[in-house]
Amino acid sequence: LGDAALAQIRSNAKNSCRNFKHLLGRKVDAPDVQIETFWSTSKLAEADDGFAGYDVTYKGEPRVFSAVEVTAMYLTKLKELTEKWCEAKVTDVVIAVPSGFADVQRQAVLDAAKVAGLSVLRLMNEHTATALTYGIYRSNDFDPEKPMTVA
Repeated sequence: LGDAALAQIRSNAKNSCRNFKHLLGRKVDAPDVQIETFWSTSKLAEADDGFAGYDVTYKGEPRVFSAVEVTAMYLTKLKELTEKWCEAKVTDVVIAVPSGFADVQRQAVLDAAKVAGLSVLRLMNEHTATALTYGIYRSNDFDPEKPMTVA
């Protein structure tokens, strides 16, 4: 996550999992996954769940982590960082996903969240989340008397 992830990619690219969102709910032979092999620094392979995953060396042993497992690890780390920053326990979350995600991909996100110990209140499209965040933090900037065009 962040600078630590960049250092990991530079020092151990073959065992780094990146762009895992693109593999969620996808089979290894899917055209999207074949394109992703160009960008992946580690080998992509079929995981135990039948979907695409990462073939890496973990603790000296070869292992294939599914995209759901990697996403769960990522969400667990985000949960830890958020709990530290908020000084409170985090359990209920809303997760933003790409608007083009199919049901199987959305289910993969829900599965990863469950593994991470999170209760997902709702999955929200990324564009909706962006607009909502924009409005929440800029509510004082809006004048109800002055029309505003949003493109």
